[in-house]
Amino acid sequence: MTEEKTESVVPEQESDAPETDAKLDDTKPKKAKMPKKKKYAVAGVIVGVVFLACLGFGAWHETPGFCGAICHTPMDPYLATYETGTHDKLGNELDQTEASSMLSYKHKTYMGGMRCMDCHKPVIGQQLSEGANWVSGNYSIAGTNAQGQPYLESRSLADLSEGIGVEEDEFCLNSGCHVATPDREALFEKTKYLGSEYNPHSQRHGDIDCSQCHKAHTQSVNYCTECHATAPVPDGWLTMDEAREKGVVTTPSK
Repeated sequence: MTEEKTESVVPEQESDAPETDAKLDDTKPKKAKMPKKKKYAVAGVIVGVVFLACLGFGAWHETPGFCGAICHTPMDPYLATYETGTHDKLGNELDQTEASSMLSYKHKTYMGGMRCMDCHKPVIGQQLSEGANWVSGNYSIAGTNAQGQPYLESRSLADLSEGIGVEEDEFCLNSGCHVATPDREALFEKTKYLGSEYNPHSQRHGDIDCSQCHKAHTQSVNYCTECHATAPVPDGWLTMDEAREKGVVTTPSK
C-alpha cells in the first residue's frame, strides 16, 4: 500500500498592516491642483479689487455726502447748509440771498464747487480722534434745531486752525484761497472804500477773529453793528440784533 503524500496548505493570513498610499489613491478621488500661474492670477484679481475698493472709499470719503451718510447724526443740518442752502444749521429758513452769506453754501455755489474737505482738511490724527468720538458718542450736542435735528457746539477759528496745524489767519488767508488778499493789510485796502470808521478790516479794534463776522453754517453777521448801528450790512447778512433773534449769536448785547 502506497502512502499518499498530502501537502499541507497554510491558509493565507490577513495582514494588519495599513493599506499603502497606492491603494488609497486607487480608492479616493484625486484633488486637482491649481496651476501656479492661475494662483497668481487669482491673487492679483483680489489685490486689484481691494485696491479699487480703497480708492473708491477714499474718493467718497472726501465728498460732502460721506458726512451725511456716515455721520448723519449730527451732520445732517450741516450738509443742508452746503447742498441746498434752504436752511442754516439752526434750522432757520433762508432765501438764496441769505444762503449766499453762508460760507459753506457760497464756496460750493459761487466758488467752483468747493467741498467740505477743502476747508476741513483731512489730517489723519484729527480724523481718527473725531471718528473715535463719533463711534463712542463723545461729542457735545448744543441743542436741537428748528427742524428737530441735533447740532454741535460751534468751534472757533482757533480750534479749526489748530486741528490742521496753521495760524488762525492762514486758515483763510493763504495762497490756495484768498490770493489777492494774503494778509490783513490787503483786506483793509480792499474794503477801504467803506471809509475808515466802518471798514470791517480796520485794525482800530485789534485783530478780530474772521469767524466773528464770516459764518460757515449760518448767515454771516456784521459785527460792527454791535456799536455802529448805521454800519452798512451786505445783502443777506445780519446785524448783531438780528443774529441774536435767530440764535446765531448768543452773547448778550453791549
